[in-house]
Amino acid sequence: MKKFLSLLLAALMLILTATACVVINNPDADDQQEEQVPDGAIPGADEEASSDEETSASEEEDTKFDMESFLTNLAEEHPGATPAELTAEILKDPYFTLFNEADTEYYYPGLPYDYRPEGIKECSCVYDWVTNSGALVYILTAEDGTDPAVLVKAFTDNADPQWLDFDGTGLDGMVSGVIGGKAFFAMYDTSMQPVTGKIAEKARDFVDIFHEYLAENPNATCLELVEYFNQHQKFNTLYTTPIEEGKITGFGEIDSDTEIKGFADCAGLIPMMSPNLFICYVFELPDGADMDAFVAELEDNANLAWNVCTVANTVITDTDGNKVLFMMCAEGEN
Repeated sequence: MKKFLSLLLAALMLILTATACVVINNPDADDQQEEQVPDGAIPGADEEASSDEETSASEEEDTKFDMESFLTNLAEEHPGATPAELTAEILKDPYFTLFNEADTEYYYPGLPYDYRPEGIKECSCVYDWVTNSGALVYILTAEDGTDPAVLVKAFTDNADPQWLDFDGTGLDGMVSGVIGGKAFFAMYDTSMQPVTGKIAEKARDFVDIFHEYLAENPNATCLELVEYFNQHQKFNTLYTTPIEEGKITGFGEIDSDTEIKGFADCAGLIPMMSPNLFICYVFELPDGADMDAFVAELEDNANLAWNVCTVANTVITDTDGNKVLFMMCAEGEN
């Protein structure tokens, strides 16, 4: 009997010990088991990476231009304005410095060339074809009996984000809607940035760049110089090109025979389909050339109305060694 009780007591002790071990290793049976971390892994690394990705995405979103808010605020701030008055306000904003008013009597930018939406009473459009983006904003009113939402749908269904696409990227933003009884439609690049400052002020910056670059690169060619300029220009889309002796854009009357000669090398920084009055040339003169006489010839033959659409009012010239910098622009224009 004693032997039996001893065995029973020993069995009970084993049971109690096992239970105690379970309680110690899992003090709260309702809690989930602790996640096992693989060897070499950093606890919480996945959560941190996910958080970083979310932060990066949020920061990227913050840098995108909010066209919807811009147009909503515009309509609310000018409730009684006509479409033309509203687009005039748009052109005052730094984000739209490179935009121009479209002639919708001729065609509707961004839509098929032969397409004419029906039910439009008033239409005003501004668009950017200077930087090859094709971004645009339409503001419209509808004829009596036409719902402005019908106009919104017509533009949304027929607009082509790649209508003016020179680099194959197209436009990644589209906003449309009816605000205050007017139809709004916009296609744009969500990464668009404001363009500030005056053309003449930026042109004068080129004078400093001209001297700085030649100080570091005394043997630079004219083309190398204007290509370097083009990396620093932020107010226009320009292209660089070598220039030969003869008739040169910006000098003499359009139908004249004025020619510029006497230089050994020349390259230009010229606007591509641009209404902005900026043009730049760098000339290299041969050894022994009369620098002052050449600069005077350029200034005397500069045609401030070379652009046809508008007139420049500022000529800037400078020299460095045997190089001549010549620019024409419009003082006061953005």
